[in-house]
Amino acid sequence: MAEAFWAEQVAKMSHALQSLSEVSERLASGVKDHVLFAGSVKLLDVGNGTVFAKQFEFGATCGSAEIFNPGANLIVVQASTQQGNIPQFGQGTYRVPTNTWRLVNIGQRVFTVYSTAADIVGVQALTTGGVYGAGSLV
Repeated sequence: MAEAFWAEQVAKMSHALQSLSEVSERLASGVKDHVLFAGSVKLLDVGNGTVFAKQFEFGATCGSAEIFNPGANLIVVQASTQQGNIPQFGQGTYRVPTNTWRLVNIGQRVFTVYSTAADIVGVQALTTGGVYGAGSLV
């Protein structure tokens, strides 16, 4: 009987700590339900007419991002600040082919989405990491 009592107390404590963690995250960053950003963005010219990008920067660490590419151009995502050229490879660099979506783990407060044209891209950035996933939009 005492074991059941203590098991219930431990469960209550665990739930309280989880709730406290969620409240702390919300207070520190304005985040609700682990969502930092959800919407569509148009990639803008970075000044040379051949590289278009959008940098995302948050007050909390972005654990992962789902990138939806309904356009005709390859999308490149890099877990770093915006650069003048589209990164081709390296740690934290992911490719999202046309008419597909991909979940990428970021693990930083900033990431950048690149293309060679002013594409519209769907982005959902979360504070939690995810299991890698990808799929077709058609």
